Amino acid sequence: MVFSGKLFLKEGGAATLGDWIIPVIVAIVCAVAFGIIGFILGGIHRKKTAEGLLGSANEEATRIINQAVSEAETKKREAILEAKDEIHKSRTETERELRDREELSKKRKPLTKRLTPLKRKKNC
Repeated sequence: MVFSGKLFLKEGGAATLGDWIIPVIVAIVCAVAFGIIGFILGGIHRKKTAEGLLGSANEEATRIINQAVSEAETKKREAILEAKDEIHKSRTETERELRDREELSKKRKPLTKRLTPLKRKKNC
């Protein structure tokens, strides 16, 4: 066989169907084999990429959930603290009002004692 331009030619003759059909079949088989290998490798690559993205998405979701739980706990503590502060203010105000009433009651007793005889004199 001699390479002459585009085809392998036999010594002293033209190319026949048998001379070029085997390289074509080999090329087709190679193309199919490489296609199958490429398809399999592409699927493996896609799977690994998807797993990597899914893993990072899961990590991000976990981070967001942990952050939300932390913020919720902080807000809960703040709300409890505000409620305790409000209770303290209310208790202090109530105690002050009670003391004021007791003082008024103490001041009122002597006045009512003085006023009672005056009312009797007036009614008589």
